Amino acid sequence: DEVTEIIEKDLENFIEKNPSLIGKSLRLERRQLDTPVGRIDLLFKDKKGDLIVVELKLNRIGRDAINQLRRYMKWVKNETKKDVTGVIVCKGVMPAFEDEFKKLKNIKIFCYGWQLKVYPWGNIG
Repeated sequence: DEVTEIIEKDLENFIEKNPSLIGKSLRLERRQLDTPVGRIDLLFKDKKGDLIVVELKLNRIGRDAINQLRRYMKWVKNETKKDVTGVIVCKGVMPAFEDEFKKLKNIKIFCYGWQLKVYPWGNIG
């Protein structure tokens, strides 16, 4: 769906321009990296040289999203021999997986939302 692609691209652009939202001192290495196990949305490197695989999801996530990210992380680790962590940026977690996902190691989940402001003209704030 075209609208979905536009929204995901906007989210990807936003994270690329604001990597401090998901980690400290991150530098973009690759974007839309095609691999034998799928396409990695964003790949960052931190100041220690470790790699961070970022997967963007427009909806709430379940186990499939975590398994997808783990495949990407494993591939990156095998290719680079570096430490790899994972980040999913999504709308939220399906309730059935909340307790399980709180125990994840090497994977962080960040949620996004859109904010609409209405304010009087001439009074920006």
